[in-house]
Amino acid sequence: MDPTPPLRDNYGLEVNRDYADLLQTYTPLWISAAVRNTAKWRTYLQTAAEQLGILEAAATANLNLHDASCSKLIASVLREVLLLGERHAPDLFESLVELVTAGVPNDLRPHVWPALLGARNHCPAGHYSRLVALHQQLSSTLTDSSSSSSSSSSSSNAGAAASMPAAAAGTAAPAAAGLQDSPQASTTAAADAAAAAAEALGVSGESLLLWRCHAKTWRLQIDKDCHRTFPGHDWLSGPEGQAALRRLLSCFCLAAPQLGYCQGMNFVAGALLLVLTGGGRQQQQQPGTAVAAAAAHTQPDAAEPARPPRASASSSSGGADDPAAAAAGLDGPESLAFGCLLAIAEHVLPGYYSPAMVAPQVRDNVVAQQV
Repeated sequence: MDPTPPLRDNYGLEVNRDYADLLQTYTPLWISAAVRNTAKWRTYLQTAAEQLGILEAAATANLNLHDASCSKLIASVLREVLLLGERHAPDLFESLVELVTAGVPNDLRPHVWPALLGARNHCPAGHYSRLVALHQQLSSTLTDSSSSSSSSSSSSNAGAAASMPAAAAGTAAPAAAGLQDSPQASTTAAADAAAAAAEALGVSGESLLLWRCHAKTWRLQIDKDCHRTFPGHDWLSGPEGQAALRRLLSCFCLAAPQLGYCQGMNFVAGALLLVLTGGGRQQQQQPGTAVAAAAAHTQPDAAEPARPPRASASSSSGGADDPAAAAAGLDGPESLAFGCLLAIAEHVLPGYYSPAMVAPQVRDNVVAQQV
């Protein structure tokens, strides 16, 4: 007899069976509240788009927040409201604060979170895929420099090229072309090409040197923590989710080596991937689950929102036949998750995700004194 399938929440995370009754009781209430909250967001976006001149009244009359194109509208409205601020648009700004404080509905989080965090300011379109390619180049040069023979050097380069996504491989390939004659020449030329690519992406020579000093340590820590991140989740524990999480954390270390990787960052990155890419959304619709049973007795006002395609398993493993498809995956939700992670670590919670971890220590000391 098949074992009882695990009980999962809205994002496919396993819920302890001891809390099954509570989940069944409160899920309908959460869904009803989310429907009402979504209606408030729709009204706000309609009003704001009209007042800011982004859309005319006729265009907002039938606004569908679950349309993929609406993500641009949400980003435009929120960006304008934040730029104007409380001084120049007090009503819109205060209403936005109230909506966010009440909670962003699950189906709007993939659009609202990146807009509020300014993800595209930290990671413009195309930046992430180039950063993935650069990380592959730099990692291969680290491997080559530690190799003592030309055969091991060439096999390392071949392994790196085979494991990177197709779009990234296309960017990194010219750096390795024609460098098979001499292992030393190959390593030197590849390192020079990687340094030039890093400078083009805004990674300074000092940052690159800092990354080289800690890259192997960070890689070992990331490899250990990836398997510990929300274990049991079907997507995130699978090869596609693990590859995306490893790419995200590795590229963060390269983009912000002054922070690097510290424990706990993997759960923030994993949560961003689950929310923004839609990983795990299928579990909540499986028959027999508490969420599916509750949803069957509610009448949401709209269907599940459309999301940009995430990197497929083939693009994660480097086996994609279509480079354009792989690029679309890397520069879609995964790149937004990367931009959100940078914003959180550098601006929203400065000092929390850093080697010294000053902010958590200050917080703990304050709490200890208060208690």
